[in-house]
Amino acid sequence: LVRIEYRTHETEERFDKGRPDCLRSLKHRAAPNNEYELRFFYQYRFDALRTLVYHAEYIQEHYDKRDDRLYYREFHNIPKDPVTKEPSKLTHITEKFHQHPTKEPVKDIAIRNCYIQDNKIALQFHYGEDCITASTREFVKPPKSEMGEEVPYDPACTTGYVSNPWDPQPTQLDLFLLLKEQLKAEELASHAFRRRVVEIDTMLSERRKQTDSPRLTNSLFDPLRNEEARQQRLAKYEAIKAREEQIKQQQADFLAPYLLRLGNASKRPPTRAQVMALYRDCTTDLRRFYQRLEEELRNRCDDLITEEQSLKRFLARFQQHFEDAEYEKFIAEGETIERDKHILQMRLENIQDDYRRKAAHLRQALREDERLRPYFGAELEEPPCERSDYDDE
Repeated sequence: LVRIEYRTHETEERFDKGRPDCLRSLKHRAAPNNEYELRFFYQYRFDALRTLVYHAEYIQEHYDKRDDRLYYREFHNIPKDPVTKEPSKLTHITEKFHQHPTKEPVKDIAIRNCYIQDNKIALQFHYGEDCITASTREFVKPPKSEMGEEVPYDPACTTGYVSNPWDPQPTQLDLFLLLKEQLKAEELASHAFRRRVVEIDTMLSERRKQTDSPRLTNSLFDPLRNEEARQQRLAKYEAIKAREEQIKQQQADFLAPYLLRLGNASKRPPTRAQVMALYRDCTTDLRRFYQRLEEELRNRCDDLITEEQSLKRFLARFQQHFEDAEYEKFIAEGETIERDKHILQMRLENIQDDYRRKAAHLRQALREDERLRPYFGAELEEPPCERSDYDDE
């Protein structure tokens, strides 16, 4: 299943169970250097990976129900150089763990930050009972040149904070063993990062190949590749287009909305009085519509005339008190009012001409309508008397 959100240019691909990588969905955007969000059937993966967010500069991993209680891991790296082909360089690792039910909080790691470039490892432990802060510990790793089979330990290269003053301070042996454990954990996480990069690149490359060269080329449920469905879609489009052109060429049925009031004319034919009422309503609605337009324009024109007169009285009374620039500003305002008034008057004339033209067309269409001739054809053939623009014909 492929879902495309055209507003955000986001594509989501969903998969059933059975893939070797246990991939459940793949979400990405069309723009380059955007992140990929991959969801997995974590119950069937050995690493219990549930969600993976991949970007050129970082990788975020969400786990579920792991034995080591790891639930979140994030890698920050320097992207691969496209020119020199230098591989990406890991700079920072963040790991978060759930609390272990049998371990002491002061010895149970909650967050581990490995700063690769700074040669530091920062630990934050879980909160102990009645503690408002968490215990912390930071190690400065010894240089790799000094690290042989045995890790050298310097007490000055570690600092820490114990939140509960009643808890015993860790001994130097405890700190040495903790440092060895964290160095090993950092090495394992670095190997996991390199394996993850290879896995993601392989998966995305394979997916691009599957998209570019799909095995399924013809399906009843794939209208983009099904030629028969494509022809049906084109025929439907041509029929809709022809119908629209036919509607444009046909004359509007002015009586249709009014004949609906009479119901089914085949069962109960309308009387002459009802048909005359429909005729009057049809012509009256057109007249009232243009009356409202003209009334609105006349009100706006009257407002401009009132504003113009007020401005003239104001200038005649206080003309001597204005600077030249201020006076020119008022003159420009008066010219704007005069121009707007002239535009409204022209629109009034255009509306009156438009009404006369459309009213004549409506009367002619009603006289030629076959549905009205049996009722009062003779009356409609009489020439109209001289009346004003908006008198009822």
